[in-house]
Amino acid sequence: MTRVSEVMTAHTVSVAPATCVEDAETLAQLGKVRHLLVMEASDLVGVLCVCDLRGEPGPERVAACMSSPVYTTDAEALVEEAANRMARLGIGCLPVTARGKIVGIVTRGDLRRAGMRFEEGLGGHFCAACGAHHQVARDPRMAEVWFCDDCQECAHSALDESRGEVLGSGD
Repeated sequence: MTRVSEVMTAHTVSVAPATCVEDAETLAQLGKVRHLLVMEASDLVGVLCVCDLRGEPGPERVAACMSSPVYTTDAEALVEEAANRMARLGIGCLPVTARGKIVGIVTRGDLRRAGMRFEEGLGGHFCAACGAHHQVARDPRMAEVWFCDDCQECAHSALDESRGEVLGSGD
């Protein structure tokens, strides 16, 4: 029986609700994380995925795009419990607590690396090409196929080439 504490990421990066989106993106890149904890004083008030920050104007504050309320899990919870909770809630991460303090974060990626499998649609969608679970959207040209941003661009290029189309030609 594997505990969340065994698979979680202990390194977290936090921002204040008034942090601008551009600064939050920079902090995520520097910290090499995909999820940011939004803290007001010592209280956890929101969670952000870098996906939430895309397309937002630079001066926008993270409070406007954070997810709240925040759902957490205990460090001693079983990974199956965390996976089921994330799938049921349709979220990609859970901050991890021990004795009322944040000690890390567990993400779908952490759980997948630990051997957990998510049913399609419950824990989010996965890219049909590479299996990624970030920035995944339904492909507008193929109704029931989901691709991440990177693979969607490649799929469209390949589809256009197979049809003899060249993007950007015309006029």
